[in-house]
Amino acid sequence: MDVMLKPRHQKFVQSFVENGGNATRAAQSAGYGDGGHYSRTAGYRLMTNGDIWQAIRHQSEQMGLTPEKILKRLEAIIDKGKDSDSIQAIRTWGDLTGSFAPKSVRQVEDFSTLPRNPEEIDLILEKMRKTVSLDKNGLDSS
Repeated sequence: MDVMLKPRHQKFVQSFVENGGNATRAAQSAGYGDGGHYSRTAGYRLMTNGDIWQAIRHQSEQMGLTPEKILKRLEAIIDKGKDSDSIQAIRTWGDLTGSFAPKSVRQVEDFSTLPRNPEEIDLILEKMRKTVSLDKNGLDSS
């Protein structure tokens, strides 16, 4: 890696990767507050730093956490997890791939109302799974 970070930034990166991606805890570990509001704000701010983000990605890949491996694991959770796990995995997958801006949102008609029963939740999950499948196969679903 060719970016030199300040020691506190290096500590933030190390803590972020080790704790599974919690920016608030990483900021606290690096000396930015006691875990409260200041740590949350610092964590958010540090995550917007391109050099820090590059260092996180580099360190994650050194540990074997490649984007492909992460997306494969998220797909397994989406396909086999309980609904709440699947929903969180779908959100994470969308954040990592940028898939929900705006292509995938258009495919799942209307999120302005909450589902009223389990069948509506199943319908939304099925539509999202189809989006994952289309994107995984390299098809443009827009």
